[in-house]
Amino acid sequence: MAAQNIEQAIKQINSAKSVAIIFKGDPSGDSLCAALALGVSIRAKQKSVRIKGVGIKTRRLSFLPNFALINGEDVGDGRLLIVRVSNAAKKLNEFWYEEEGDTVKVFISAQAGPPGHRFKKEDVNIDIKDFDIKPDLTITMGVRSPESLGQFYEQNTNIFFNIPTVNIDNEVENVAYGSVNIIDLVSASLCEIVFDILEKFGDALNKDIATILLAGIIARTNSFQNVKTTPRSFFLASKLMSLGADKEEIVRHLYKTRSLSLLKLWGRTLARIKTHPDVGLVSAVLNYQDLERAEVTPDDIHIVAEDLASTLSDARAVLFMAETAPKDLRGYIFTKPSLHLEDLSMELNGEMVNGHTITFRSIGELEQAENDIGNKIQNWLKSFEKV
Repeated sequence: MAAQNIEQAIKQINSAKSVAIIFKGDPSGDSLCAALALGVSIRAKQKSVRIKGVGIKTRRLSFLPNFALINGEDVGDGRLLIVRVSNAAKKLNEFWYEEEGDTVKVFISAQAGPPGHRFKKEDVNIDIKDFDIKPDLTITMGVRSPESLGQFYEQNTNIFFNIPTVNIDNEVENVAYGSVNIIDLVSASLCEIVFDILEKFGDALNKDIATILLAGIIARTNSFQNVKTTPRSFFLASKLMSLGADKEEIVRHLYKTRSLSLLKLWGRTLARIKTHPDVGLVSAVLNYQDLERAEVTPDDIHIVAEDLASTLSDARAVLFMAETAPKDLRGYIFTKPSLHLEDLSMELNGEMVNGHTITFRSIGELEQAENDIGNKIQNWLKSFEKV
């Protein structure tokens, strides 16, 4: 990763007033943590920041400091109360508010002057509108191309082409579309890249940010156990802990705390496992009744999917599919190592999360979908075998 690119990114951030950080959600939550850590740091410099996640939402990271910043949750439901005072340019003096139990009173004082300076009820208008910052800088995290964001990109093309973009990623598929591109294929996680940026940012690293970054590194490397883990991952983890990050708290939330519902789902998943040793595929397909009996929501299934993929470290590919409603199927495919997923993703009409993960959706009978999708994956895996 060129130090010059980091310097250029910092220069763009320092000159911006409003920043939009867009991340492509991945099952581990690495991109979320990287976006959140960078967003908190920029916000501390008295800049407007909006963090938007597209794709997988990793709620198991909700214990992290400032998690409410994701998708603008720090501004409630994303709406603003606007008070307009007509003919007031030379009348306004001070603004303040007072709390009375659950009530908040907002006060606006007028400058001293003749009776014409006094406020009148007919001068005041109250409105509510959608909260929408107009960024002058976009930062993307783990987004291989703007088009990979799907509908979000189609509705927000202006924030990719009308203003500068800092593109941060660690995947070879990234097409380097940014005004500044920080693409580090060696880094095991996006959080490691953000650490390098913040280290040069000045007064950016504190206990909360260190906790967010360490959580991302631990989640992405499966607690330093998967093949992407590097000696640098351990070094940065040690450095972050010296800054106050609590590794034990992170591990407890990510790996040692599981609701009864998730444990039930795990049990049903283990009962559904099928192996295809000739191609190195392991699959688990759950029906709608499995999810109902486990009392989980559709948003919970990616947690079990990723845990399954992490556990089955010897498999070339892991397929996890669940019927979240009758005939409505969601699936995940994980590969180890990365095996050029573009063709398979297109065949399944899926979406590449990163170089080793696909998410897809299918409508139809579960048994038929299991056979069709399973056969496509097996044929795809066989295409890599040397004759």
